[in-house]
Amino acid sequence: MAKIAVVYKSKYGSSKQYAQWLRAAMEAQLFEMPVTASQLTPFDTVIYVGGMYAGGLSGFSAFKKVWGAGAGKQLVACAVGSAPGDENGAKQIAERNLPANMRDKVKVFQLRGALDYPKMNKLHRAMMWCLKTVLKLTKSKNDPSVKFIVDSYGKRVDFTDKAMIRPVVAFARGE
Repeated sequence: MAKIAVVYKSKYGSSKQYAQWLRAAMEAQLFEMPVTASQLTPFDTVIYVGGMYAGGLSGFSAFKKVWGAGAGKQLVACAVGSAPGDENGAKQIAERNLPANMRDKVKVFQLRGALDYPKMNKLHRAMMWCLKTVLKLTKSKNDPSVKFIVDSYGKRVDFTDKAMIRPVVAFARGE
């Protein structure tokens, strides 16, 4: 059986929750960022879990520098955000967060997280206000994902669901 590590970066708790669920489901070793290359050396598979902020996977730039020593190991990236996941979304996340030479080597999954406006820092609240304002002015304001962002602004919504880790677990185990 492959030795699996789960590495996470969490600002508001959703990524940490998914990382803990993944650790328990696979009896994996859990690490919070920052990590070192030597910490990851014993593992065959490394799963990175982080929140999505303005298209970027939180903490992933620092993780990629450490990962440079991980040649031959399987890397899985889990992007936690408010958007429902699909193949197109995973592809966009890979394009924005992975150099071209890594895209075919890393499996990307999307996991739905939570939005808790009262807990957000000022920068994230401002970013969400700008996004909501721009989306309200677009022709796509009736699109369900756009409507969700506009309607949920200022509220707490939680889509975290333990069942969402099943495809990640199956992939990491080679099932």
